[in-house]
Amino acid sequence: MSAKQAQAQGIASVIRETEESVEIQIRRAESFLQISRRYLDDLRRLDNRPINSSSTRHLSPKAPIIDFVLDFLEEQGSPQSDETIIQNMISRGVNAGLWDQRQQIKKSLDYHLLSEKEKSKKWKHVKAKPPKLMRFGDLIGKAEWKKEDKSPGEKK
Repeated sequence: MSAKQAQAQGIASVIRETEESVEIQIRRAESFLQISRRYLDDLRRLDNRPINSSSTRHLSPKAPIIDFVLDFLEEQGSPQSDETIIQNMISRGVNAGLWDQRQQIKKSLDYHLLSEKEKSKKWKHVKAKPPKLMRFGDLIGKAEWKKEDKSPGEKK
């Protein structure tokens, strides 16, 4: 191998390493931008101002599971199956710190499907609130969507 070939290989190697380094920095910058948008949305939500529509809506990681479920259902615009909701919550990293995410999400769904009467009967020491979710056949939707307003697969 001539000196010229060795020099060309060295330059090509440096270029590849630089490309990889720049790609890593771009991923970090994109991650920082996404986190910053979430933070800004949370601040605006606290101040009851509209959320910037150009950024995707994100809740604080400490938000209750039901808030994520309601956001997901709103995005979908129609009732979804239990499994679809659970899988989506897991893929979004909802309560990722919990040792059994699936069980915790299922418990949240079950609780928010209960009527006020069922809640007050089961938990006497807690003031029962109206259900936030409702069954539409085998699917789950927002309680505010009355049965006649939503059918599976129908967007609002």
